[in-house]
Amino acid sequence: MRKINFLLYAVGLVILALGCAQQSSPTGGPKDVTPPKLVLSVPLNQTTRYEGKRIELEFDEYVSVDNINQQLLITPALDGNYTVKIRPKGAILNLEKPLRPYTTYSFNFRETFKDVTERNPARNVKLVFSTGALIDSLSVRGTVTDVLTSKPLLEATVGLYPVSDTLQFSKVRPYYFARTDSAGTYALENLKPDTYRLAAFTDGNNNVLYDAAKERIGFETDSFKLTGNLSNRDLQVAFADRTPNRVVTTRPAINYYTVVYAKGVKQALVRFQTPADSLPYLFVDEKQLRFFNVKNATDTIRASIEATDSLDLVFRHEQKIKFRPKGRREEGTREAFELKTSPADRAETPNPLVYKLRFNKPILRYDLKQLSILGDTLNRAKLTEQNLIWNETRNEVTITTPFQASKGVRVSIPKATFISVEQDSNQVIRSYHPLFVPENYGTIRGTVTGRNTGFLVELLDESYKVIQSQRDQAKYEFRYVKPGTYFVRLVVDRNGNGRWDPGDASQFEQPERILFLPSTIPAKADWEVSGNDFKID
Repeated sequence: MRKINFLLYAVGLVILALGCAQQSSPTGGPKDVTPPKLVLSVPLNQTTRYEGKRIELEFDEYVSVDNINQQLLITPALDGNYTVKIRPKGAILNLEKPLRPYTTYSFNFRETFKDVTERNPARNVKLVFSTGALIDSLSVRGTVTDVLTSKPLLEATVGLYPVSDTLQFSKVRPYYFARTDSAGTYALENLKPDTYRLAAFTDGNNNVLYDAAKERIGFETDSFKLTGNLSNRDLQVAFADRTPNRVVTTRPAINYYTVVYAKGVKQALVRFQTPADSLPYLFVDEKQLRFFNVKNATDTIRASIEATDSLDLVFRHEQKIKFRPKGRREEGTREAFELKTSPADRAETPNPLVYKLRFNKPILRYDLKQLSILGDTLNRAKLTEQNLIWNETRNEVTITTPFQASKGVRVSIPKATFISVEQDSNQVIRSYHPLFVPENYGTIRGTVTGRNTGFLVELLDESYKVIQSQRDQAKYEFRYVKPGTYFVRLVVDRNGNGRWDPGDASQFEQPERILFLPSTIPAKADWEVSGNDFKID
């Protein structure tokens, strides 16, 4: 027993001694805010006639190497790949292929290297060297903003492309490129004299190629000859997806057949090969076109579809519609019938009332006599078919009618006023809408001068949603503006189609210009703000 106790006591002393000998991070003291400093590089910055295939960096302290493949910007692009060997105080890059002769290279490591204690990034870690006798020194600078919001873009890719008759931003990487900072500014440096095209795009996958389906782009219409430093070469980017639409998949069910498109569709013209086979249809959302099996069809139905996207590009295709057959004890699931109204209950309204009903199924029939619109609960508006405007798929109707009232208007839609193509009826709708009180709202006015084309003036909220819009009004006025902060922009509608068009990057066709007022506009109750003027150059 005494031997066992002695052994336990000895083991305890050993553990205690080992614990005292362990090293730990020091506590207290000032926080390390000093970033790592580059003390050695191969080649040295500004080296000429470099013929090596190795890039080496060493810092004055231990560093971590973070996302070097994403952080490191090499211009012009290497002919091959490189491998990275991490060192305690830096890294070594071994190049797969030799560097090009008589070429100035820039290796910008940005925030690749951080100290291991406080994660302070090393600053301005950039190597510029040449395989020839001279270092190219020309530069192009500017900013990149979003054309629809005028906001600067962070991490947009800005590129210079050698001039070519077959240049496509989606297929050719820029010879030189840089990325924008948080202010949207960029600097393309160490450039050689040549003739270039300039473009910027939001490079979401970091492959330095423009993806029209997912990324925004801006570009200069003409090429230019670079002979000196250039500044203020500003670019505005926007989505301009002109790639052809396509059917991604189809979803057959017992009661529905859904066609899913790759791009959003604003309208579709459907022609059935046999008129007797015609089916009701609607858009579930901008990419899904649904057909309703109201005839319990089991055979294949053929249709020709013209799907038009937001740029008015038409995708034509032949579609075989085949519903899934029922099982022995299967009836198929039908969606519940839903109705949404606008404006919402208790929302104020002007006179005349504009009331929208949207259904999740096409409407087969309705009883207009049941629908009641009462001014001050006494004066019933007289509704006729002329007060109703249906959309093409008959699942949305706009009711516009004047009414006699001093306080507000009540809308009543009893059950079974509207019957869908699947024979189900609407739920009961009752809503009340007080009249606008002008004193509770503000007014924003301005003028447009220098115009020689059509234009739109748009009022946007702080999330850049269009609240009101006016077309070709030299003296524009936005009334009944809720108190808040707003943007006002002008769209130069050069083709007169009443909307903004994004251009065509493949043809170097610029988007329609958008002008923003230089500052936001505060709207206050019972207050008019004027002098918000535009001049179209």
